[in-house]
Amino acid sequence: RYLAHIIQTKGEVGMWDAHENHYKKLLPLKQMFSVLARSVGGINRFHRNKPSFTVYSWAALRQMNATGAVKGKTKATSWDAFKAQWSSHAKAMVTFVTQMVLIVLLVMGMDLSEFGSQPPSLVVSVMVSFIVINIAREQRDNYNAMRDTFPLQMYRPMMLMDWFVNKVVAGFVVIINFLLLGTTTEYLDLVLNSTAILFII
Repeated sequence: RYLAHIIQTKGEVGMWDAHENHYKKLLPLKQMFSVLARSVGGINRFHRNKPSFTVYSWAALRQMNATGAVKGKTKATSWDAFKAQWSSHAKAMVTFVTQMVLIVLLVMGMDLSEFGSQPPSLVVSVMVSFIVINIAREQRDNYNAMRDTFPLQMYRPMMLMDWFVNKVVAGFVVIINFLLLGTTTEYLDLVLNSTAILFII
């Protein structure tokens, strides 16, 4: 802002006399400080929010990095950036499809007519629900930290997928966890279903 003011008023800056036409020298300096300020702002947001990268947010940021790396690079470097980008996308898509398939299978395997028939199942269901709720809350907070750190990337497809998994799916898993464990009658199945829920979320 100070450089912009000096350029507009053609004021005196250090060794540059006000009578000289020095604003052309200050314009590149202003642009350099503008780039530096944006970079420092991003670093400060990252250190303030301390987000953890999920497979989806990492894929979105790799896409941004790969897009910038392709410009002005050789064909080999561009191909490496392209492979890294789509490798991250493939991992994110496989993870998403796996989560959705497992959730569908869990829902299809529930028999609500057996809900509450075994008191130990209800006790374990409540205990595991507290753990699942805590994990879901941490995922929600991490998504919010990622959103505050990288606000310009939030509408990328992978970031939208991250929002869906860490907010919508996490809330849905909390509900089906209670119902699924409450309908489990065998103790071994109770342990396996609890492990499956914790793995999915």
